[in-house]
Amino acid sequence: MYKNYLKQKTFSIMRKLGLLGSFLFFGLYFVKNIWNLLFDRFSYKTYSQSIQKAIARKKIVLDIPYKGLGDWTVFTSLPRLLHEKYGADFYITKKSYEKLSNKDIAELLFLKNPYFKGFVEEDGLVFRIFSKDKTWKQIFVTQGCDSITEIVEKQFGLQGIGKGIPEIFYTPQKISEYEETILVDSNYISGKKVGWEYSQQTFQNYVSKFQTKETRVEYVDVSKQDLYRYVDIMYSSKHFITVLSGGAAVHACFDKEYICVLPYNAFGESVDQFVFKKSRAIYAK
Repeated sequence: MYKNYLKQKTFSIMRKLGLLGSFLFFGLYFVKNIWNLLFDRFSYKTYSQSIQKAIARKKIVLDIPYKGLGDWTVFTSLPRLLHEKYGADFYITKKSYEKLSNKDIAELLFLKNPYFKGFVEEDGLVFRIFSKDKTWKQIFVTQGCDSITEIVEKQFGLQGIGKGIPEIFYTPQKISEYEETILVDSNYISGKKVGWEYSQQTFQNYVSKFQTKETRVEYVDVSKQDLYRYVDIMYSSKHFITVLSGGAAVHACFDKEYICVLPYNAFGESVDQFVFKKSRAIYAK
């Protein structure tokens, strides 16, 4: 919690400094990446060896160090891809399960997945992103990095058969009353920890663009909804407008267009880590 507080204060100070703050941030970003490039190769080697050992024994146990809907959705392509390429079984640690903010997340994303083998009482591979997971361009600038789904697929040698898009096996129920609805979800949790902000005008511009005499507008908060109903109404809506959140990650699983508004004041590659370039999302600021 104290670490998140320091992040918020740091980003707040940088924004107040304006252009000088931007130069300061990108300078620190560059130094950090060069440092990691020089010194994380040893931990990366150990990490890669752990992956290869897990593949060899055909049992992959993953420790997910996050607790939200979007945080877990990014790993959903792994069970099927690992089974298809290596004949390996995929598990998640019970420790990860206990951290979840909503236990229905586990059921929606994994327990309905026929390739998922369950939660186990053992230590697993703790997912990490290393400097080696970035291109040379990303060492110098923050934009353009791969999504977490793309990164984890590459770490496990799955980029040839994976698409870098999450997937779920739950079939949403079509709710007829939402067929003419513009559904807006502007709620987010993780981004607030680093001071992200979104332009309300961007939301209003898209609502105005889509609104007709037949459509209605509804604002939704996933934290106050049954998770399955949230997915159902999201899928059933005529237009879905959201932020970088769990809703955006889940909607990337569907072959449907949606609007994802990006934070206008965000520093760092964390934005692009939740941008699914091969989904049907339209990203806007």
